[in-house]
Parts: sequence; C-alpha cells; structure tokens
Amino acid sequence: MERDAILPAEVTATPRPGESLPFFDLPSTHGEKLSPWRYKGRRNVVLVFANDGNCADCERLLREFAARYFDYAVEEAEVLGIVTLAPAAARELAERLHLPFPLLSDGDGAVHRRYSAGRPAVFVADRYGEIYERWGGGAEEPLPAQEDVLDRLRFIEIQCPE
Repeated sequence: MERDAILPAEVTATPRPGESLPFFDLPSTHGEKLSPWRYKGRRNVVLVFANDGNCADCERLLREFAARYFDYAVEEAEVLGIVTLAPAAARELAERLHLPFPLLSDGDGAVHRRYSAGRPAVFVADRYGEIYERWGGGAEEPLPAQEDVLDRLRFIEIQCPE
C-alpha cells in the first residue's frame, strides 16, 4: 500500500512540539521525492515553509537559511525548504537564490495547509521525527532568528547526543 502525499484531509490541526512530524513525500529540486522521514535516525530536520516566490518575507527566510547552511550541517541537521510552487518553478527559485538545501514542491499547498495553515513557518524536529519547536504559521506569529533555530538544535544534541 502506497502512502498518500499527506495525511487525510480531515486531519487539520497543525502539528505541535512533542508530536511526530506528519508524513509527506514531495518532489525536490534535486530530482527526487523527499520526506523528512528519510533522515530518521541520522539527522535532525528543519522544515522551512516559505509559500511561493512572490513572498518577499519568504524569499528572505530562504536566503537566511542558505547563508547559515554550514552551521546547520555542523549541528547534524538537514534543512528542507517547502514552497507552494510547481516543480519547475521551485527549481528556478532554488537556482536564483543559490539554495544549498533541497527545495520541495508543494504545488497544491496541501502540506502547507497541514503544517502551517498556509503561512510561512519553521519546524525543528529531532532525528526521530519528534517536533521540538515550531515558529510562525499564525497570522501574528513571528518567524525565528537563525540563532534561535540553531540554539534549539544545540539543545536537541544535548538531549540526544548519539
């Protein structure tokens, strides 16, 4: 039995810290389908929900993560950007911004709606898929500074150093 791209439509509550990342599998700009579960047991995961290429705040957010990508690698984390663009448009955006991490295409926005009600958001999960932190996703919820995300990853490594 093959899994759907996301959980059933009746599941609408955004995931919270302490919960497991809901499964999804989306096409990436690296030419393959990716899921955060691909990194299970190996790397922590940072999910960056950035809507589309017409959102200046979203583009800034992606650029900030790209500029600090080496710092995320040092903290044993993989960054996955998720945009509400078709695969070809996501590839163009990744190339234009010189993103060193995979950008995933959520063309119909289903994963965005499930995770962040369709708004920009950042999730940090440990290598076993447990969500440790969530920023954004609400109308007035701020997005994190890079140091806040990196601090959360350092905390995870203290908790789970293996």
